[in-house]
Amino acid sequence: MALAAGSFAFLAFAGTGHNVGGFARSENIGWVSFNNKAVDGIAGDGGGTDYGVNIASDGKMSGYAWSEYIGWISFNVADVAGCGGCSGDTCQAKVSGIPNASGQHEISGWAKVLANGGGWDGCVSLRGTTSGGSPYGASIDPATGDFHGWAWSDMVLGWLSFNSVDPGAGGGPYKVHTSAKFGPIAKMGCDKSSCPDGDCDAFDDSIWKAWTPNGDCVSCIYKINNLSSPVVNCTKWELVGTAYVYASGGKADHTFQPNVPASEVPYTLKLTVSDEPYSEANPDCTAGNSSSVEHKIIIRQNVTADFQCSLSDPNIYDEDGVPIGINDSVFENCTSGLDKTNFEKRVVKDGTFWVKDASSPSAAGVGLGLNYDWRFTINGGLASQRIENSNDAISSFVAGKTNKVEIYVTDNVGKMNCKIVDYKARSLPKWEEVPI
Repeated sequence: MALAAGSFAFLAFAGTGHNVGGFARSENIGWVSFNNKAVDGIAGDGGGTDYGVNIASDGKMSGYAWSEYIGWISFNVADVAGCGGCSGDTCQAKVSGIPNASGQHEISGWAKVLANGGGWDGCVSLRGTTSGGSPYGASIDPATGDFHGWAWSDMVLGWLSFNSVDPGAGGGPYKVHTSAKFGPIAKMGCDKSSCPDGDCDAFDDSIWKAWTPNGDCVSCIYKINNLSSPVVNCTKWELVGTAYVYASGGKADHTFQPNVPASEVPYTLKLTVSDEPYSEANPDCTAGNSSSVEHKIIIRQNVTADFQCSLSDPNIYDEDGVPIGINDSVFENCTSGLDKTNFEKRVVKDGTFWVKDASSPSAAGVGLGLNYDWRFTINGGLASQRIENSNDAISSFVAGKTNKVEIYVTDNVGKMNCKIVDYKARSLPKWEEVPI
C-alpha cells in the first residue's frame, strides 16, 4: 500500500476564548498555570485576573500563562520575535495541522517570560534538540485534548513538563489540557494489491492510474483508502466537475463504480470528511469540523465484457443448407435491465440459445484482438458447457431451472473482464384433452 497526503489541510479547532488550561511544572520554579478558570473541568488557579492561552482555528497559539515566581509567560507572536534566532512565522507558537506517526499534533515555536530581568532573555523553546542531540517538544493528543512532552529554557525555567503521566515527569497529578476540538485531517491513499499494473505511489504530484470497473469481474481497480484522522463521521468522494459523487456516514474507503467514464485527461479526485454525521443537513460532509484533500487520477478504459442473445437461429444458409453468414438483426440486448427481463420471459422449454460477443478491448489493447471463454451452467448446475476462442456460441436452456451464461474476455495486453447473467427458462403451457 502506498500513501499520499495530498495538499496540506489544517485541523479545525472550535472556540474563540481561552481554550487551554491546567498546569505545567518546572523543577526550578514550580507550577505554571495556563488559565485562571477551569477548562473542561480541569481547574485553573482561580485568580481574579482573567487570563489564559488559546489555540486558534489555524493552530496558532496566543495569550498568557502565569507563574507566581517568574510572572507572565506570553504565547503572542509579537513578544517572541527573535527568540533562539527565529524569524517570521518560525517564532510563532503553533500546533501542527498534521498528526505525527504517533497520532499526536506537535507544538513548535516559542513562548517568552516577560518579567524576567537578571540578564535572562526569557525565551522558552516548545520544540527542539538538546546539545546532546536528543529531540524534545510538546504535543497534543487529539483524542483527549491533553498536552504531553516538554519545553525548555536554558536559564531559570529549565525543563517544563506538560503532563505528570509522561516518563520522568513526576510531582503529579497535573496536566495542561485544551477544550479545542480537533477536526479530521483529510488524507487518501491507494491500495493496488489486487491491481499490480495500476499506478499509485507516495509522491504528492504523481498521477494515479486506474481502469474502468465494467462488468462483473473488476480486474484492476484499486481501492482508494480513506486515511483521514482522527474522528471521521462523514465521508464524501467526488470527481470534481462531474456528477460522480458518493457520500456516506463514517470513515469510508472507495472503489470506483461502473458509471465512471474513461478519460486520459486526469480527473481530480476529492475527499471531504467531517466530524458531524452524514445526514440530509450534512450531505456534503462540510458541517462541523471538516477538511478536504485532492489528487489527480486517470481512469483508462478496461476491457468491456458483454454479449447479445437470440432465440432464433442467426445463421444464413445457402440452398444446400451450408451456413454462409450471420443475421445480426436477430440478436438483442439480454444482459441488463428491462431488456434482460423481457428476453428471459421468452425463453421456452429446451429452447436453443444463441449468444454473440459484444465486448471491446481496453485502451491499451485496441486493434490487437480478444480471447474468449464461454461458460454455460444448465439445468440448475446439472450440466455445463465451455467454449473457448470463439466470439459466439450456442447452448440450450431447461425450463424451470437456473441457467447461467458467463463470458470471460481477455485482450492481448492481458486485461480481463467478464459478464455473468442468470436466466430461468420458461415452460410452454401444459395442455391435455378433456373428454366431453
